[in-house]
Amino acid sequence: GGLRRLEQGRFVPFRPASLDADKLRGAKLLYDRGGGLWIGTTNDGLYRVANGVSDHFGAADGLSDDKVYELFEDREGNIWVVTPEGIDRFHRVSVVSFSSRQGLSGIGGSAVLASRDGHTIWTSGLQGLAAIRDGKITVITQKEGLPGQQVTALFEDHQGVLWMGIDQDLFSYSNGRFSKKVRSDGKSTGMVVGMAEDASQSIWIVTTGTD
Repeated sequence: GGLRRLEQGRFVPFRPASLDADKLRGAKLLYDRGGGLWIGTTNDGLYRVANGVSDHFGAADGLSDDKVYELFEDREGNIWVVTPEGIDRFHRVSVVSFSSRQGLSGIGGSAVLASRDGHTIWTSGLQGLAAIRDGKITVITQKEGLPGQQVTALFEDHQGVLWMGIDQDLFSYSNGRFSKKVRSDGKSTGMVVGMAEDASQSIWIVTTGTD
């Protein structure tokens, strides 16, 4: 009958991203020590919800069966999953993947940037620009105001202004606004493939396809 959360004496909807909790046939629940909620189902494998984002693991992903009997976390933080076909162990790894399953739009991005404040990872994709903050993904496409389709390069200057190549132009991005930069003759810069800032705070760009 789905999944609900009891909050101050009332049942409230539980709707994390990429998970329709109303359709879940839940069997077992477990909160791990990191605050993640594990949901074992009777017919759809295993879900983990953390920071409002859900991941799914089923037989197609290597889980021994799509029916979950039991969940357990040991003192080392491993999560053990019992199914009709065996026992699976989930453990922390040094690499965390973000893909379309977590909401990352498009693949084949050509640029990635870590912000100076350490809170945001910016990355480009075939369908726009994505920001990863605290495990949550925000995608900016043309519908959200991106002035183009393909982000070709990313750079952050000393003031925290984000510079990016978009299609055949150069833009700065600050306070949620894009500003187009052109050459002294008024023409587009061409496709930007690299950027850097020197000691005098001048921005250098490498382009291709200019005349």
